Amino acid sequence: MSYTKINPIIEEKGNMIIYPLFFFDMNRGFEIFTIKLNPGCNHISESHDDGVEEYIIVTEGIVDITVDEDTYRLEKGDAIRFHANKNHIYRNTSVQHACFENIIYYFGPVNKLS
Repeated sequence: MSYTKINPIIEEKGNMIIYPLFFFDMNRGFEIFTIKLNPGCNHISESHDDGVEEYIIVTEGIVDITVDEDTYRLEKGDAIRFHANKNHIYRNTSVQHACFENIIYYFGPVNKLS
């Protein structure tokens, strides 16, 4: 797959660009995205179903992630895993763009539908 041939998903008025690297496959139970956040971007993600985890690895810049009531600051090379059945927010409060890999893993009932 060539990164240059991916049709990105644009959100937050162009301030969040999502590159779907691998779409959800029920046989594998995960999907992977590269996400770029422009300075000042604030994206609120609604909670997912039970049995879903998100893995975030920051590759550029600084990303603040709020899960429920807790906020974590991640810099390049930092990673976090959380149960995604809670509201969560991705923020870039810096003056430079930020980028992270987002792996969404469906280990619960969603993965057992096949």
